[in-house]
Amino acid sequence: MRVLVSWRQWPGPNSARVTVLIGTLVIGPDKQPAIGKVTAARTWRIHAKQQKVFTLRAPGPQFRVEVHVSPKFEPAQLIAGLTDRRELGAQVQYVFTGPRSKHT
Repeated sequence: MRVLVSWRQWPGPNSARVTVLIGTLVIGPDKQPAIGKVTAARTWRIHAKQQKVFTLRAPGPQFRVEVHVSPKFEPAQLIAGLTDRRELGAQVQYVFTGPRSKHT
């Protein structure tokens, strides 16, 4: 599993902590999908114009990936003249890769 986390288009002065988790899939007490056992975790501090690819091994055919960005930000609070009041984290892209061959 590859997870791309990006601020490539963001010119702001802020930074944030990125945490990427992958683990087994369970149904939580709220009847929604959740991570059961975390099998891998990665952290990184993101800044403007940066991106990073995290490569994580899936724990089986059914798994969950979560990306947390903290703190989130409102562009209007950081750059004069912007009116965007949305609370943003980062752009995230998930790429599912096939199993690795034992012969390579």
